[in-house]
This record gives sequence, structure tokens and C-alpha cells, in this order.
Amino acid sequence: MTDLTRKLAHPIEEAFELIGVSRTRGYQLINTGLLQTYKDGKRRLCSHAALVSCQQAMEKASREGKAA
Repeated sequence: MTDLTRKLAHPIEEAFELIGVSRTRGYQLINTGLLQTYKDGKRRLCSHAALVSCQQAMEKASREGKAA
């Protein structure tokens, strides 16, 4: 495992990289509620659990032929 996957929370740009989406697509996921984030001061973070949940939802939508 890399250091990135051991973190409990990730800065959003890092989170987008981990799930393999562009910045634009990442913000779409946030705005639709598929990717849960939170703010700590000025920084927006995403928990590792939220990333896993989002990735699983995207995989399920892909299998069902739906856009996530």
C-alpha cells in the first residue's frame, strides 16, 4: 500500500486522483452527492471510506449501464 491509501482523509485533488477522475468530474460527483466531502477550515477533504463508497457506486452504475 502507498502512503495515500493509508490516510483516513485526503485533500480533494488527491481524492480525485485516487479514484481516477478529472477535477471537473470530481466536482460533479460532489455536487450530485455521490462523493461525500467535508471542510476543515478552508480545506475540503474526503474520507477514505467516502472514496471507497463512491468508487463502488460508480462501478455498480457502470455494470448496470447507467451514468454515475
